[in-house]
Amino acid sequence: MLNGRSVAVLVYGRRQHVINVFVWPDAAGDSRPLSGATLGYNWIEWRKDGMEMWAVSDLNAAELSELERLFL
Repeated sequence: MLNGRSVAVLVYGRRQHVINVFVWPDAAGDSRPLSGATLGYNWIEWRKDGMEMWAVSDLNAAELSELERLFL
């Protein structure tokens, strides 16, 4: 559960880093990626084809962006 809603999580690994991608349905239109960092973790959020996605990892921001681009 995330903010009271059921979500799926995809877990990826890159070198010794874990990347969690949280996914749930969202009726809003597609959005360009937004990113930031909190407490040593980088995150990217975007919406595509009726799904909202959040990727979170301690991986550096540039490499995390590479994964996000694969989803687009």
